[in-house]
Amino acid sequence: MILRILTRHGAKGMRIHEIEKKSKLNKTTAMRLTKTLVSENFLVHDARTKTYSLGPESYAVGLAAEPRYGLQRLAEPHLRKLSLETGDCVLFSIIHGVEWVCLSIFDGATPIPPQTLKPGDHYPLGAGSAGLAMLAFMSKDEQEKIIALNKPKIQSEFPHANVNEIDQELKDFKGQGYSFIPGSLVQGYWALGVPLLDSKGIPLAAISLVTSEDRLQISRRLILANRMMQISQEIQNAQIT
Repeated sequence: MILRILTRHGAKGMRIHEIEKKSKLNKTTAMRLTKTLVSENFLVHDARTKTYSLGPESYAVGLAAEPRYGLQRLAEPHLRKLSLETGDCVLFSIIHGVEWVCLSIFDGATPIPPQTLKPGDHYPLGAGSAGLAMLAFMSKDEQEKIIALNKPKIQSEFPHANVNEIDQELKDFKGQGYSFIPGSLVQGYWALGVPLLDSKGIPLAAISLVTSEDRLQISRRLILANRMMQISQEIQNAQIT
């Protein structure tokens, strides 16, 4: 929370009372967390001005994340155009540890309910079209480790997800180049997912399309999946050049 506050509001640094106010933490907790971040070089303290600002480790984390966020910038015009072409909701998501995080949503003429998905939402890899699309293109060893970690959460939070058949699903999804789920996250809404890969074929992100069940029957589904795979390839080519 403190790093997020300083990223958004602390270009010139912030004093501890300002951090307390923005974070709504009490003074003792704010001071303890801030000192810990200073000790780990995520923050630096200017004794003269008594302000805190982002430190070298924070910038290192930002640089490490840049490939995925750079990919988001490359993808944005393509995904905005896709949502306008189809009238459906299009999402951009990235891998974060054993989860996937939705970074941006482009609503079409038939938007999904606002409680369904929003930027910043995160889910376990193995749930949702984006998570399945990215997991399908990981190594078998990675898949097994992630599934073992995420299976209890998927089973408890997403009862419609068929986690017991996930191995076969991942094989099928990799073979066809996209994932398809009929309402495992939200009943009545179906989704397609296509991964965005780096030059070595490692998944970094995914584009997904979510719409009502009646708009994703087989003929339209295949057309949209092919269009999404084409867009994925265009974005990957742009990333390389």
